[in-house]
Amino acid sequence: MGPVRPRTSGKALEMSGSWTDLQTTETIVLGSALSGVSELNLWFDALAARRSLSARIAHDVKLCLNEAVTNILLHGFDGDPGGQITVSVDLVPAGATAVIRDNGPAFDPLAGPAFVPAEDIASAEIGGLGIRLMQETTDRINYRRDGEINELTLYFGPR
Repeated sequence: MGPVRPRTSGKALEMSGSWTDLQTTETIVLGSALSGVSELNLWFDALAARRSLSARIAHDVKLCLNEAVTNILLHGFDGDPGGQITVSVDLVPAGATAVIRDNGPAFDPLAGPAFVPAEDIASAEIGGLGIRLMQETTDRINYRRDGEINELTLYFGPR
């Protein structure tokens, strides 16, 4: 009888050279300073490169993370130095899931009115396009309030 091998999914071992590489979720914690967006971008670019994320998924995830985090910093915290944002990204072979948690005031970005395009540029209002952009870029978005924490989950499938 040959050597006993652990039961594993072949895909997990194909994607990774070691057991420690099987972790797919990575997290960054940001403060309430606007410079957190730059920190987020550096972190995510390194994550996407390290995990060989497809260019399309990397673009979509980064775009949505920038939009969500910028809005939290500018509108949710409104200069409050006690603000904290936690961003977790879970990478899977077919896409990604991003979870953004913050301790700002309750805000459900999905509860607002449906987007109505302006008839012309002169009547267009400023703002309100970020949520639509995220809805168009993701496969699904969920929001929930957990005590004092906003939690926005973004799902990205294969592109």
